[in-house]
Amino acid sequence: MSSRPGGRRSSDRCERGAGSVLTLALVAVLLTVTLAVAACGGLLSAHRQAQSAADLAALAGAVEAARGGDGCAAAARVAELNGARSVRCSVEGTEVRVVTGVRGPRWAGFRAELVGEAVAGPRGQRPSVMPGQRPSVMPGQRPSALAASWATAGARS
Repeated sequence: MSSRPGGRRSSDRCERGAGSVLTLALVAVLLTVTLAVAACGGLLSAHRQAQSAADLAALAGAVEAARGGDGCAAAARVAELNGARSVRCSVEGTEVRVVTGVRGPRWAGFRAELVGEAVAGPRGQRPSVMPGQRPSVMPGQRPSALAASWATAGARS
């Protein structure tokens, strides 16, 4: 390689600015990764919201069904109050199955609906509180009183 005045080689002139290009490429890659991680976080958050809404809606529906009301209407109300929509609901006795949906974040032109599914109610059992009947466990009772009330309820069956 030929030397130039000032101790510079002629090849140094060709490499000038290469660090800037490399830095810009690295910044672009980091920005893309950051956006992808943010989108995944948004999807995870929306899914958790859908699952929480489904859990609460199924519980509300099961309570309403045990009281003799419309479990799916109660589930839809609770799902809406929790920022979700009721996609599907079914009631079998006092067991309520609910599927809720939440719109996920928009990313790269796509928007998905994330769903959560939950089931609540006593499976294959009769409800512990029939319509018009007082609950066997009163609020404020100790756990030992709760266990005793379950034992006496089972003995009466």
